[in-house]
Order: sequence, then structure tokens, then C-alpha cells
Amino acid sequence: PKDAVVLSQLAAAYVVRAQRQDEPYDLVLALGAADRAVAADPALHEARFNRALTLELLFLHQEAQAAWSEYLVLDPSSPWAAEAEKRKAALSVDERAVSWDAERVRLDRTTDEEGIRRIVRSHPQSAREHAEIELLGRWSDASIKGDAAAASRIARTLRLLGDALAAVNGEHLVRDTAAVLEQAAGDRKRWDLLVQGHGAFRDGYRLYKEYDNEKALERMEAARKSLESAGSPFAARAAFFHACAKHKMDRYVEASQELRRLESRLPPGRYPALRAHIGWMLGLSLGLTGRSMEAVRSSQEALSLFEKAGEEQNAAAVRSLLTELLEELGASREAWKHGYRALRSSQALGGDGAARAFGRAADAVLQEGFPAVAIYFQDEAVRQALAAGDPVLLADALYWRAQMRGRTGERDAALDDLAQARKAIEGETDPAVRRQTLAHIAMIEGELAADSREAVALLTSALDYYRQADHPLLARAAYTARARAYRRLDEDALAEADLQAGLRASEILGEDLSQEEIRLAFLNRTDELFDEMIELQVTAKNRPDVAFFYADRARTRVLPTLRSSKGESSRILRDLPQPLPWEEILKGFPVETTLVQFSVLEDRLLIWLVRQGRMQLVNSPVSLRQLEGLARSVRSREGALSDLFDLLVLPWYGEIRAGESLVFVPDKVLHAVPFSALRDRRTGRYLVEDHRITVAPSATLYLNALVRDRRFGMRTNRRALVVGDPAFDRSLFSDLSDLSAAKVEGTEVAGLYPDSDLLIGERADVKTFLSLAPAARRIHFAGHAVVNDRNPLLSMLVFAPRNGSSGALYARDVYQLDLKNTELVVLSACSTAALPRAGSEGVTNLARAFLAAGVPSVVASLWEVDDRLTAKLSEAFHRSLLAYDDPASALRDAQLSLLHDPDEMTRSPRTWGAFEVFGGSAQKPFHP
Repeated sequence: PKDAVVLSQLAAAYVVRAQRQDEPYDLVLALGAADRAVAADPALHEARFNRALTLELLFLHQEAQAAWSEYLVLDPSSPWAAEAEKRKAALSVDERAVSWDAERVRLDRTTDEEGIRRIVRSHPQSAREHAEIELLGRWSDASIKGDAAAASRIARTLRLLGDALAAVNGEHLVRDTAAVLEQAAGDRKRWDLLVQGHGAFRDGYRLYKEYDNEKALERMEAARKSLESAGSPFAARAAFFHACAKHKMDRYVEASQELRRLESRLPPGRYPALRAHIGWMLGLSLGLTGRSMEAVRSSQEALSLFEKAGEEQNAAAVRSLLTELLEELGASREAWKHGYRALRSSQALGGDGAARAFGRAADAVLQEGFPAVAIYFQDEAVRQALAAGDPVLLADALYWRAQMRGRTGERDAALDDLAQARKAIEGETDPAVRRQTLAHIAMIEGELAADSREAVALLTSALDYYRQADHPLLARAAYTARARAYRRLDEDALAEADLQAGLRASEILGEDLSQEEIRLAFLNRTDELFDEMIELQVTAKNRPDVAFFYADRARTRVLPTLRSSKGESSRILRDLPQPLPWEEILKGFPVETTLVQFSVLEDRLLIWLVRQGRMQLVNSPVSLRQLEGLARSVRSREGALSDLFDLLVLPWYGEIRAGESLVFVPDKVLHAVPFSALRDRRTGRYLVEDHRITVAPSATLYLNALVRDRRFGMRTNRRALVVGDPAFDRSLFSDLSDLSAAKVEGTEVAGLYPDSDLLIGERADVKTFLSLAPAARRIHFAGHAVVNDRNPLLSMLVFAPRNGSSGALYARDVYQLDLKNTELVVLSACSTAALPRAGSEGVTNLARAFLAAGVPSVVASLWEVDDRLTAKLSEAFHRSLLAYDDPASALRDAQLSLLHDPDEMTRSPRTWGAFEVFGGSAQKPFHP
């Protein structure tokens, strides 16, 4: 890890693989390796060269120029130096920005058709926008002033431009609009309507760009009516910006409806730029309302149209949107492909667009765990924000760079960034925006402050604003940070009060927070809040029962995600059950059942054993990092299963009787642990061989599931709903493979139930599934699941598309279902129980979503499993279920049948250990 030559070669290998396999994320890894190589040996020529090359390939041009200069100091004369000189010189060339300014002047003065066509070929987007936004407004002004010569000259330029656009990229809107101007020359009434309409459009567009959306709505509606009455196709452009203004006012549903109506009225193939703009805005609206796959589809269509039209700047902006959408969906590598191309076009985006593009890249790299590399991108975001001259954008770029520098230990540089951010925001005229930005700066300063008293003062000032502005999620982050400062001052009572206030803020929630307001520093803070409280109760207060209550509350009531549509998170949180009192938990446990609840803290592992009327706490010196390493290796190294047994089970195993049912409540990385497959190295036996095992999100949710499960005891309904191998949309889910055995699995499982509905292939769509699910006692899904490790509410089961639906059934939709008549759901798909990398809230995934919908028990998988072996386990499970009527016992039988199979691959815990029972059903008599 410290060999400079090897690290430099690794950087070169990443660069080549990035280029050969179109994997731009490898360039991020290359930069990390090159940086480490230079740090290990600053005089190593090839390390310096590879670092400069990688910076250049990532469009970090200023950093690359500096890096080439550093290389040339070491090597001023070799052939490699000549290459470095050539690359450094090329980075300073900026012809494109200059050329449009010159071409625009030429465009307004020339009547040369071939010359105009050449300009349009070079600058198709700028030429179209110049016609639609500038020239039509000028024509209206000239007409109002009675300057017939100027109006005629502008109309002629519009016609020539329209002809050129139609010939170059098939865009006819300018041409058709210019034709209407010519046709109306002898019709005064129509002429006046056109003058009014284009003037209103010009004014409305200016208001829209100034964010005066109420007035923009009025002017765009006036423009639409006038232009429509005059028979001008440009009315469609006014209608488009009318919908855009509604979108900016957060009226997403209304905006989407208007856009779809407009899209349906456009002539096919005639106005590709307008159609692309509609797709882009629909993508934005769908993404903001949580329909991410549909948003991806709409954005992809828009991107294709913009690219065919050669509209580079718009294509880059849509790629930037796709980057964000795909990151939300957890498709990081695919997101990076779009993000990389957006960075390549950053010059076309302009200062503000480029600043946001590089800021998104910095966020993505930071979330992947590379803060030092993220700073390179944030440096460029700061430079672009400075060029844009927007004080809010600059302050934002600076305080997020401070956040990143804080993570890399560059405290002084981070504080300098915050001082610059304070200075930048002084230029903002809106006092509300200024106060908000200053609060964010104080929040980050408070976390960086070395003096705890100073930290308390800064965080208090941020809190004052967040409380006054009714931002409970941001207040929660500040309460957590201030509680830590109080603990450093040994003021535990104040720390406890802040932690309690932070928990109250979590449950109040805010529906008005923008994504920018909850970025980075303010995301994923609930786990930290509960961890602080649990650790305080155990170590400072010596109250293990109170600590258990908070651990149960964390897993019962924590919001599954912050990134969801407005109000949606509030609804889901409101519908989650309240944690049960400690006394009720102790009384509610079945006999011969032990609940094992974990809390993973930074430097210790807390393990509670809860049985009927009794509780015991085991405080083990096991670190989070140690558990992360073992959890990552469970599929690749069988010895890890014994190592985890030693850490997670052995400390308390002597306290329970043989044959007891075990209910595990995991935390963080332990959600990835296959508890059934943990192996006792002393006996060589797996845990499932001696115990019936269930996994639950929390003690409260386990007991609630038991209550629901008991309702099914006397019911005779055995109706089953079985889904097998849905015919998914391959254009949207290109990474998903065929599941040849899933159709057979579905057919065989359905055959075990005389009363069953079987949905196969194209019949397996979301609408049909949702119509049949409420009446089914048992549901079995054999198909693909796509698990989102960043936003669990966007994890999905993949169905066949139908009537415009992408085929995605999101976890967020499952939360809203009423499945009180369903006893069991089997998710025979890959990773249906997998959790976020930083998972903390319990089983915030597809399994938990079905539990929340009223299903007592869910069988789901922790990782990808061969579909043939999954089919084998599923059939064995259902046969045992029909005999036992107990999912936990049935899964145990199925797992043991595979464990004793003659085939070595089938016997492996990597196969049968992936599946677990989630919920509460372990109440039937059990004898191992």
C-alpha cells in the first residue's frame, strides 16, 4: 500500500480500463492511486505523469495544468516532457465560448443561407434559442414601435434560421413560426395577436429566469392565448414555460399534467427540441415525486433527442439530471457515465451549470468514501461558482468544500473556506437566504471547532435559526453535534436534553426542505443521534434498560429515508407503530424464545438478551470496523461465519437452552450477517441446525407481528398469489439477467396451492399484482429485485411494464399497501433484504416494507443467489410450510435439506444462508 511504483502502475491500469470498458468511475480510483503514489515518492516521474493525465481526463483542467507544470520541473527534456508540454498547452485553449459571440453578431447581419447553415451546424442550440427568445421578442418590439423595416429584417433572419434548423437537425418550430409571421402580414387582427403574444412570451421568459414565477405564469398564459388565437405553433413554447413556472412553484403534479397534454398535441417528429424539453421537465417532476425509474426513462428520451439535434448544453444538463436520478437509485457506475459526460460538456453549461455539475461529482465521490478526491471536484465547483458571480452558489460551494476538508483533517483550510463563504454571502440581497446560509456555515464551524465552548455557541446560533425557520431535520443534526460538544465538557444532563430534543425534531419532520438543504452534513444523522443516546445511557448513566428502549425506538420509529417526495416521509413515519413500553416487551415474549438485539457503536458492541420477564446486557469490546470487515467477507470466506459466531453468539450462548427459538434484531453492518449460517467452530454445527431463527427489525415490531400472525390460526383461506419471471423492460433494466428458472419456480410453487393466481411474463405487471395481492394469504415473488443502498424507499421489485408504467414496484409504494389478509410474503429474488452501506434504521428495505403493510412474516434474501438453487429452496420451503404452517420452521427445514444435499454447491452456506425469515411467526412448538 505504500509502494509508489505499484500505486502508479495501478493508476495507469485504472485509466486504461476506464477507456477500454467505458467505466469513467475508474478515473476516480486512478486519481486516488496516483495521489498515493506521489505522496509515497514525490520524485517518481511516472506517478507525476499519471496524476496529471488523470486530472486532465476528469476535466479538472486547472489542477491538471498545475500537475503538468510539476511534472515538467522533474523532467524538462525527455519525449514524455514533450507530451506533457503539448497537453498543458491544449488545456489553455478555449475557442468555443468566443466563437458563438462572434457568430451571433454575424448571424444578425447576414442573409447568406450557406453561412447561416454553417453557424447552425456549429451552434444548433444557441442558434435556436437566439431565434426563439431573442429575435421573436425583437420582432415584437420593432412592430410595436412601427419600425416596419426592422421587423421585416428580423422576420427574414428568422425564416433563414428556421430553414437552416430544419435542414440541419429537423427542428421546424422556428421555421413554422416565421411562416405564420409572413402569412399574417395582411391581416391586422392576427398581426396584433402575434405582436402581443411574442411580447408577452419575451416578458414571461425574463420573469421566469428571475424566479418571479407568479408573474411569469400570467405572462406565459397571455402569450399562449394570443399565439394560439393567431394560429402560431409557438403557443406550444409558451405552454411549456407555463408548466415550467408551475414546476418551480413546487406544483409538480399540475406541471406534469400540463406537459403530458402538450406532448400529446405536438405533431410527431416536427419539434424535437420542444419534445426533448418536455421530457426533461417530466423527468425532473417525476424524480421529485419519487417516480425515479419513470424519470430515468423520460430523461433518457430527452437526452436522445437533444443529442440528435446537437444541443450539447441541454444534453449535458439532462445528463446531470440522469446522474442525480441514477445515484438516487443506487446505480452509481451508470450514474458516473452520465456525470462524466456532463463534466466533459461543463464549458457548455456555463458557470452556474458547471458549478452544479462539479458539485454533484464531488458529492458522488464523497459518498463513495473518497473525500480527498472529492475535494478536487469541489475545488472546480468553487472556481465555476466564482465565475458565475452568484453569491449564494459561491457560498454553497465553499461551505461544502469546508465540510469535505473537515473530513480529511484539513481543519484550518476548512475554516478558511467558511470565512470566505461568510464574505461571499454578504453580497446576497435577500435577507432570508443570507440568514439560512449563515446558519449552515455556523453548523459546520461548530462541528469543526476545537474549543467545545465555542462549538456550543456556534451550534446554538445555527439551532436558533433552524427552530425559527421550522427546519426540524436540520435542527436534529445541530442537536446531535451540540450534544457531543456537551459530552466533551462532561455536561451529560445537557447532552441528554439535546439528544431528546433531536429525537423530537426527527419525529416532527419537515416537508419544506430542499435537497440542497439536506446534503452531506445533514443526511443520515438519525443513527448518530440514537447511538449517542444509547452510549450515554450505558456508560454515563448505567441504565441498560433505558438504553434498550432507545435501541428499540431507533429500529421501530426511524424514518426509512429523507430523500422522498414532499409529505411522503411524514406519512410513512406517521404510520409506523409506536415503540412498546419496556414492561410490555418483557411480558410479550413467547416461552422458549430469546430475542438477541445488537447495537453497534464505534468501539463496542452491545448485546441484549430478552426473554419472558428477563433482560441481560453483554458489553463486548468489538469495533464497528472489525464487524464491517467480517460482514463483507461472509460470502467469500467461510471462516468468517465462525469468526462472527465467536463475536456475536459465543458471549451469551451458554445462557440459553438447547432448542430455543432465536430472534435476532441486527444493527448497521449486522444486517448483512446470515445468522442461520453462523458456525460454532467447537462443534462444526451451523446455528440453524440447533435453533429456529427469525430476524426482526425491532422487539416492538416482532411482538406486533406475532399478534398479527395469531389472527391467521383459524382461517381456512389458502389463496396464493405467485409471480414468476416478469417480462421486465430491458431498456430500463439493462443490467438485469434472464432468470430462466424463475418461471419454472413460479409454476411449481403455484401448483402446490389448489387456489392460486399465477402471473408469468407479460401478465406479471404491477397493476395486476396490486389488484390480487390484498386477497392472497400467501404471496410468492420469483423475479428481480433492485436494492437501493442509498435510498431504501426506492428499492424495487421489477414487474412487466404496462400502460406507461416502468414496471417498478417501489418499497415506498409497498409501505402504503393494506395487506392485513396476507400471512406471508416470499421474496425469492436477489438482495431483497439488503440494506444501505450505512444502514442504521432496521430493515428499511423491501422486507420491512411488506411488514409495515401488515404482513406478519416475510422471507427475503441477503445477497444474489443462483436462480436454479433458489427455485430448489423455494419448493422445499413451501412443501414444509404446508406441513408446519410456520415460516421459520419451514425455512429451517428447507435450509437443512440443501445443507445435506449431495451437490457441493448446493450444500454451501453461500446458497441456503442467504434467506431469512423477517417478522414474527416463531410461536408454534419447535423441536430441533
